Amino acid sequence: MKMDIRDLAGLFDSGLYVKAANPWLNPEGKLYKYAQESGFNLRPGYVIRKSAPWAKARGGVEALSEKQRSKLAEFMSVVYRGISADLEAGRKPKPASVYIKAAYPVRKKREYRSKVTPESLARLSAKIKQLRGEELTEEERRLLGIPVVAARGRGALEAA
Repeated sequence: MKMDIRDLAGLFDSGLYVKAANPWLNPEGKLYKYAQESGFNLRPGYVIRKSAPWAKARGGVEALSEKQRSKLAEFMSVVYRGISADLEAGRKPKPASVYIKAAYPVRKKREYRSKVTPESLARLSAKIKQLRGEELTEEERRLLGIPVVAARGRGALEAA
């Protein structure tokens, strides 16, 4: 049974099926290079696979957050403007990713922030001391959440 392009688009819109890159067909991947070394002639491409039941894609556009929807609408408008400009100039339209990459050439670099704090280092050293069986100070006990009992003077235990 041959599938019509509209039926395929309907499956993608429903979220039941997604277009996924086949790792064997990704030219930058190790599997692709391994297959070539083994003598297989592969052509890069995609596969259509069923999305997982818990995947957000199953909910379609309704499952997206407001921020994701606005970004999707922004990308669609960029693609629409690019395609209409190409058609007006008498050129063949390009894939959507070409228009999006042209509109957003560079991703914003994330700022590196270390999660190591002086308190976490002190907690780690206290934990190491505890595992070695060494005596912990009052501050180290507090860091590890071990209850600290204050002594009430000399011989408090004998009096009890």
